[in-house]
Amino acid sequence: MNRQPRPQGALAIDAEMARQHPDARATFTANHSMAIQIAASLKKTGKLLMLGMGASHTVARMVEPLY
Repeated sequence: MNRQPRPQGALAIDAEMARQHPDARATFTANHSMAIQIAASLKKTGKLLMLGMGASHTVARMVEPLY
């Protein structure tokens, strides 16, 4: 099977995700107790309000066709 090489943009995103991975793991670990409280609230109320979705989600969708 011939696989085409990944585009440079996709490789750059892969590298950035690898760079951020240790920080993301540390963030999850540091916020474990808060996550337990949030999960309990979700179970009790059945509601979730999400604030602060960053522009990176929008930008990623805009450039997705390029890679």
